[in-house]
Amino acid sequence: FREFLQWYTARYGQAKIVHAISKLPADQRSSFDINAPALGILASRWYPAPLVHSLLDAASGARTDGVLENVAREAAVAIMKNMMNGIYSFAFSQLATPSRWIALRQQVWDLYFDTGTITSEYISDQAICTWYTGWRGHHPLGCMLTRASNLAIFGAMGLSNVQIDMTKCISRDDSRCEVTINWR
Repeated sequence: FREFLQWYTARYGQAKIVHAISKLPADQRSSFDINAPALGILASRWYPAPLVHSLLDAASGARTDGVLENVAREAAVAIMKNMMNGIYSFAFSQLATPSRWIALRQQVWDLYFDTGTITSEYISDQAICTWYTGWRGHHPLGCMLTRASNLAIFGAMGLSNVQIDMTKCISRDDSRCEVTINWR
């Protein structure tokens, strides 16, 4: 959440994020300090899904899904690159192959989400199907960010032509979110 706020502020400016916060209900606005770094949001603290969802909705505005997908892709790639070069660089170095990523993916998921199960399996030697179940904190933009983060992760593994195809999403009334990740 903090990383997204930092990216959004750098990309669109402080005034834009302050405007998004001003749209939130008073009890949610009080969670932010517009004069503090990262709006006072701490990386080490959990924030309730309704708060995160409200801010994502306010920040999304009236953008179409296509525009939001592009925003999510840009944000996720920037955020993941920063994280993979920051405090999580050692952890990422341990995940630097698709097989290791599959084996440790749930542990990584649990660092960021307090609900949900993530499962992945190879569907060919250059493709993985991943699905997310029980994700009570699902949000359309959050899902887009999660999917798009795979571009940076698999690209950092040295794989080329990484493509992410959403095949199912809770936002479309599917029972789970599901993506196929292909590479060369």
